[in-house]
Amino acid sequence: MKTYKYIVTGKVQGVWFRKNTKQIAVQLGMTGYANNLVTGQVKVMATGTDEQHKELKDFLHVGSENAEVQTVEIEEMPQTSFEDFTTG
Repeated sequence: MKTYKYIVTGKVQGVWFRKNTKQIAVQLGMTGYANNLVTGQVKVMATGTDEQHKELKDFLHVGSENAEVQTVEIEEMPQTSFEDFTTG
């Protein structure tokens, strides 16, 4: 299991991005969170397998229906155990 931090830039707030990210993550069996940042970005912290992260990354680069993703910054973090996947 690995934990990654994703910072998603673009039109990603107010377009159901976090809700859809949670839905994908839960379907994949991942834990973590997706939160809005004051910069207009969305921060996603997620723990899962390499295959789960590949699927999540594929979604994050596209986003929800009305999102316009410009960039996704990815950084591996120390493995973290989250209880479930939340949004804030």
